[in-house]
Amino acid sequence: MEQPHSTHKISLKMSAALLLITGAVFLFIGTRDTYSLREDDVFSTTTPADTVVATSSATTTLADARTSTHVYPKTIEYPFETFTKKLTFPQLRNIPLKSVETAILEEIDIPAVTHSEINDIQSEEHGIVEMDYSVNYDKNNILSLSIGVDTMGAYPDYFTSNFNFDVRTGKQIKLEDIIAPRKIDALISLLNTKLAANVEDAYKFARVNNPDNREGECTVDTIKEQLPDSVKFDKNAIDMSITSEGIAFYFEYGFAHVVRACQPEQVARMTYKELKEYLKADGLLGAEL
Repeated sequence: MEQPHSTHKISLKMSAALLLITGAVFLFIGTRDTYSLREDDVFSTTTPADTVVATSSATTTLADARTSTHVYPKTIEYPFETFTKKLTFPQLRNIPLKSVETAILEEIDIPAVTHSEINDIQSEEHGIVEMDYSVNYDKNNILSLSIGVDTMGAYPDYFTSNFNFDVRTGKQIKLEDIIAPRKIDALISLLNTKLAANVEDAYKFARVNNPDNREGECTVDTIKEQLPDSVKFDKNAIDMSITSEGIAFYFEYGFAHVVRACQPEQVARMTYKELKEYLKADGLLGAEL
């Protein structure tokens, strides 16, 4: 599920670029941890030289946060006159079954995450300008990734999509795969309490920092107007990210962009110590007990 981040600092790496191309458009560096095209990649080799080029990331090291047992980064850059689009996204390795690898890649490839075709993103006018990801957890047959996308339209924006895969099957992990069935409702209730506290914190911030209800700044009324009718997690469609410390659960408030800074904290976090009574002993996170 996509999560816009009101506190994320937009990091559009703008730099002037002049590209001279006399032959092929794509440059490949043939090492295991750098870029190589798959058969189903659709990058055009006939696109005008001033609009697209794909290059390898030759600076990635195994120590960086994008690399783990099952994941390594692939970077493509599209240089234009005043800026360069840079898309860094995950590739898979050490997945025993090809069918599982294919299933995961179908969910994390660029078109699936951005809802845009590669040929469209290559255009200078297209709003997607940057993409990156982080590996949150990669052990106990669980692969958790967060993929972030910077966009530029009327306003600069950013959203994150979280993915938690069972690397044995390629399926995304559901709450019932890690939480004891009889404990799910109790966990949701606790998460809703944390969410309510986040909303109260937002009200408090507005009261303290804008007691006079100055126009153009966050007010309690603005927050109340933007909140959805129900500020509660849906156990059947919960967005989460599994980490080495615990699980982060994300709620989408849906604030309008112009007042996104007033939005309450989206995340309700649970450490493994807090989750101990809820985790399924024979589930995928049983090893964290």
